[in-house]
Amino acid sequence: MHTATPTELQPGRTVGGYTIESVVASGGMGTVYRARKAMLDKTVALKVLHPSFVPEKDHLQRFLREAKVAANLDHPAVIKVFDVGNDGDLYFMAMEFVDGK
Repeated sequence: MHTATPTELQPGRTVGGYTIESVVASGGMGTVYRARKAMLDKTVALKVLHPSFVPEKDHLQRFLREAKVAANLDHPAVIKVFDVGNDGDLYFMAMEFVDGK
């Protein structure tokens, strides 16, 4: 079982219209959550940039560039990006959720 750290968002928290359900993975630049967009009845992988990186323009621009590049790729082996944005100081990327490893 995964234990939340202070930088992780808790289940039930809403970010950009996506409701956090659980943590999927955490890495150096951010955390990926299983989340749900209620208006679309759709489960997504929501990648949220760690807030400590937001003031650092290089990290924020890299995150936004990653979202833009991934959103323009169309290949069966590449996860689809549906949305990118921010909710206050939380920057996120909503991607196709693939259950499994």
